[in-house]
Amino acid sequence: MARSFGARTTACVAAFALATMGSSLAFAQDPANVQRADELFRQAKALTDAGTYKGACPMLEESRRLDPALGTEFNLADCYEHTHREPEAYELFSVVATEAHVAGKDVRERESRARMNALEPRIARVHIVRSTTAPEHLRLDGGELRDGSEEAVTSPGRHVIDAAADGREPWHQDFVVEAGKVVDLHVPELRPLAATAAVSPPAAAVASLPPATQLVPTPTEPAGLGAGRTTALIVGGVGVVGIGVGAVAGVLSISAHGNASGPCPHPSACGDQQAASDWTTATTDGNVSTVGFVAGVVLLGGATVLWLATGHTEPPTSVAFCGRGGCGVGGMF
Repeated sequence: MARSFGARTTACVAAFALATMGSSLAFAQDPANVQRADELFRQAKALTDAGTYKGACPMLEESRRLDPALGTEFNLADCYEHTHREPEAYELFSVVATEAHVAGKDVRERESRARMNALEPRIARVHIVRSTTAPEHLRLDGGELRDGSEEAVTSPGRHVIDAAADGREPWHQDFVVEAGKVVDLHVPELRPLAATAAVSPPAAAVASLPPATQLVPTPTEPAGLGAGRTTALIVGGVGVVGIGVGAVAGVLSISAHGNASGPCPHPSACGDQQAASDWTTATTDGNVSTVGFVAGVVLLGGATVLWLATGHTEPPTSVAFCGRGGCGVGGMF
């Protein structure tokens, strides 16, 4: 549920800044680091003065790593804002304001807070409400949140939050947050992973299944037709084609005979040239029909004999089954 910023503070960011100040100052005691950080800062400042912020941000990041000076952090936050990285700029201005307050630098603190206030209408916040058992990994848009974080600054729009823990089912949620708003996200208690099912259930579990699911397999016929039966199918197919040719030729012969018998009742005494041609066609088609039928029948007969002669000697395939109405046997012959 979204709500306005109001006077809400960023205590988590401030705490993080304070916790890291001591170690950062210790790291910066190396004179070589301080010198290199100063060089990078000057180069970056020259770029920002010329309006080239994109190339300056990496230099300021490295300078801050070597020597986290307050001025470097302020300029880096400014660089983030000018390169449309408003959430990062807001968080870093918050860090600078907290450090400036501790150091007693009132002007820098007021300036940083003013920049934060100007950025608030352009950012959004996510307020995380954790379950009693916090997940080991909590990510916002793929980036892992700091341990114990209750609030994160982000850009307006659509986002995704993921939670994961060892031995628990992962969880994620898509959400949309508007600019200048805070959305509450409740991370639920992650459920334990379901136990992995056994590959082979015990015999007692099989026996407890409903009767209709208990199949008793019997030996099956070997796969494949064999060379003999394959040949029988080919010969039979040719026979079927022959009968088909004979049938078509017979129909054509009958049609030609009908056309010729009107003008010329007998082919030996026919003065009509077209009728004589029809008599010839009828005779030819009749012969083709006879040959086709005879050849087709012979081939089909031979295919049948070959099929039976190469049959398998094993008993028919069968499966015994039991259902609610009793038991029976089904098979293929």
